[in-house]
Amino acid sequence: MASKFIVAREGKVFGEFEPWEIKDWIKGGRLTWTDDFWQEGMDKWAKLEIIKEQVLKAQRPTIASSNPEVAPSKILARTGTVLMAAGLITLAVALFSSPEGSAIRQTVLAQYMTNGILLMILGVLVAKK
Repeated sequence: MASKFIVAREGKVFGEFEPWEIKDWIKGGRLTWTDDFWQEGMDKWAKLEIIKEQVLKAQRPTIASSNPEVAPSKILARTGTVLMAAGLITLAVALFSSPEGSAIRQTVLAQYMTNGILLMILGVLVAKK
């Protein structure tokens, strides 16, 4: 049996989904078990509730690392650390630069500060994933 399902509601096709994607869409409230599905080899459309067990057991594929010793979570943690460091450096450049000069220079320094703060926030969010 093919693993992808075409899902529709009242004749409107949502798309072709893997079972784990259907599970995510149902959890998100975008699909219901009473929506219709079809896949190659079927004579007619059926309700998703027929494949409920298969959908609930389905797992999202994992991200394969090129280095099996480095888990994806460690890669995210390292990436988050790099982003936080880049943000800190950018913020430090802005804070320790002379604010004297044209309005354009002052605007650029303010933008550096903003970018530094945003990079640090992004780094924290990525590291927590």
